[in-house]
Amino acid sequence: MRLLKLVDRKNPIGKRDYAILLIAAKLGLRTSEVKDLQLKDLNWEANKIKIIQVKTARIQNLPILEDVGFVIIDYLKNGRPNVKNNNLFLKHVPLFYSLSKVGIYDIVQKYFQRANIKIPKGKKTWISFPTPQSCKSIVGE
Repeated sequence: MRLLKLVDRKNPIGKRDYAILLIAAKLGLRTSEVKDLQLKDLNWEANKIKIIQVKTARIQNLPILEDVGFVIIDYLKNGRPNVKNNNLFLKHVPLFYSLSKVGIYDIVQKYFQRANIKIPKGKKTWISFPTPQSCKSIVGE
């Protein structure tokens, strides 16, 4: 079963969770890279998303893939709380703080468990899918 099918995208939290999972899987991002995404990192005119790589501190401009772009737009328009916070992904409880690395881990862990995908013990960077083969169980491609 595809992990993404388990996300209820009819509510704001589901829209956020789906965006997190899809961005991580399609762009091969680490937990911290997802956590650090800012609204200003989305360059819609150039169709790029700016990532600061955790291990190297290098700036990388990745393409905003069509499906990723639509999911981000849906989250921004119909899911993300309308608050002054530059982080892309927020908690959905007042004061609407940015999600932490642990918060993102918990979101992904929840869907991995629902899909019966095992995360190896001791694996800290559970949310990094650098190859198309490694994200098949997530996006089903």
